[in-house]
Amino acid sequence: MLLVLPTLQGPDRVDPRRGHLVVEMDRTTYGIGELVRFSLYNGKGDAIFLACSAPWVVSRAIEGEWRWVEDHPCEGGAIPLESGATYAASWRSETQNASASLVPVEPGYYRLDVIAFPCPETWDGCRFVDLPAFFWIR
Repeated sequence: MLLVLPTLQGPDRVDPRRGHLVVEMDRTTYGIGELVRFSLYNGKGDAIFLACSAPWVVSRAIEGEWRWVEDHPCEGGAIPLESGATYAASWRSETQNASASLVPVEPGYYRLDVIAFPCPETWDGCRFVDLPAFFWIR
């Protein structure tokens, strides 16, 4: 989902992302093979934690279900994302042949899920937060 928020101009400008975790994308439509750039902004007052160095997955809508189109290593432990900080990443919209369970990248509707945790104990009693964003590949 592309979040479009109005902003005030001038010295009284308030960041409308304050108090929220916001996934942002540079566009809503991409071509096959293009680089899909995205980021997670932590507008909360406290740090959140990313499960690893690449805490995201991309899926394509097929007959009412979300099917993964990519698979990548999720290396390292919990990584803090401080209040006001941004995590940025990208994904090349190409078909991967690493696993038979992955579906090919074709024109369609896609979902990017970034996974974060409110506490550093990511696998021990701390519920994750799934932050989706949606886009098209034409």
